[in-house]
Amino acid sequence: MIIHCSIVSNFIFNLYIVTNFNLNFLSLKQIIYSKLIVRKFNIFVEIVKQI
Repeated sequence: MIIHCSIVSNFIFNLYIVTNFNLNFLSLKQIIYSKLIVRKFNIFVEIVKQI
């Protein structure tokens, strides 16, 4: 019974780590993506200023 409990808690712990990692990865991708959008927008503004 004790062994079973430790396996279950271990599994939950691993699940928690994986979920956290995925969330962090997603937010990281969003940050990179938003930076790209800002950069493209700045380039667009520069082009418009030239005109």
